[in-house]
Amino acid sequence: MLPITPRKLEYFTVIKNPDRARALFKESVGRVGISISSYCNRQCTYCPNSIVDRKSAQNFMSDDLFFSIMRQLSKIDYDGEINVTRYNEPLADKEYALSRLRDIRVFLPDATIHIFTNGDYLDRPYLDELAGLGVNRITATVHAGPGGKTDIDSLTTEQDRRLRELDLPYTLGNQTREDRYRIATVPVGEHLVLDYVAHDFYRGAEKGNAWAFDRGGVLPIPKTVTRISPCFSQFSEIDIEWDGKLLPCCQIHNDAFENDKYVLGTLMPDSNLFLAWTGSSYVQWRVKMFTFTKKATPCMTCSYGIPEGDTTGLRKDAEHIRTLLFQVTGQAAI
Repeated sequence: MLPITPRKLEYFTVIKNPDRARALFKESVGRVGISISSYCNRQCTYCPNSIVDRKSAQNFMSDDLFFSIMRQLSKIDYDGEINVTRYNEPLADKEYALSRLRDIRVFLPDATIHIFTNGDYLDRPYLDELAGLGVNRITATVHAGPGGKTDIDSLTTEQDRRLRELDLPYTLGNQTREDRYRIATVPVGEHLVLDYVAHDFYRGAEKGNAWAFDRGGVLPIPKTVTRISPCFSQFSEIDIEWDGKLLPCCQIHNDAFENDKYVLGTLMPDSNLFLAWTGSSYVQWRVKMFTFTKKATPCMTCSYGIPEGDTTGLRKDAEHIRTLLFQVTGQAAI
């Protein structure tokens, strides 16, 4: 729940003062998603990479942009999570990945480095190197089993094979083949935990409810949700593509929409990261998403991050912010 104080009105008003923007970012953002490259070696049907081309070329985030982001995060002693992800396979180019991860740790010694990978390039020596660089978490998803099959038995067969190759002790979660989901937790050294996940993304699809997100409505996933509740992604996260494009959340793949339809801006090496996050594009998105009203595309059928439990307090928060905005602007902005 978003705590309501007069200061929180800043989420819904453009901030042009660099110090105020930096302070609000530091206070609020707990996850930075950064795509260090573009290439993915897979085209899974439950991912937008199945309808866009992320396979024929490899694009890397420029040094100038990468180090600009790192320097700015370093200046606020950023200690949240760095997700090395965004519709790519970050471990595909080993030397490049290790170099970038080493730099992240140097600039951000207190951050949690979390890699999302398909595990295709992940062997024991690579895993040990990642642990040595100070990576904290790796989530590796088994996307296909023998013969490219994606049923849970094929996925867990492949999961078992990969776990044997790593030759490390692991524990299995409570969910099993019967749940069409199985997670193996693998401690690596003192500070790294690898979660190897076998996940049937089409669990329940025969009932019209696939266990997957439709990624902004672009995937042929059964649409069983009409989004009414708020979304807080733009309040606590920032997602940065390899070319500096800023996206509203991790669910939006900008290549899947024409003309950068939902891009909130583009970071350049001389851009102020914090002013971008407190700028008009983000403000407009927050105003739209902090409501209990039917959401428009691309969020209309999204089930990501739906608040759970009693939302009475959250509804009061939304109404309070509406009142504050009206007092300031004279318009019912929410």
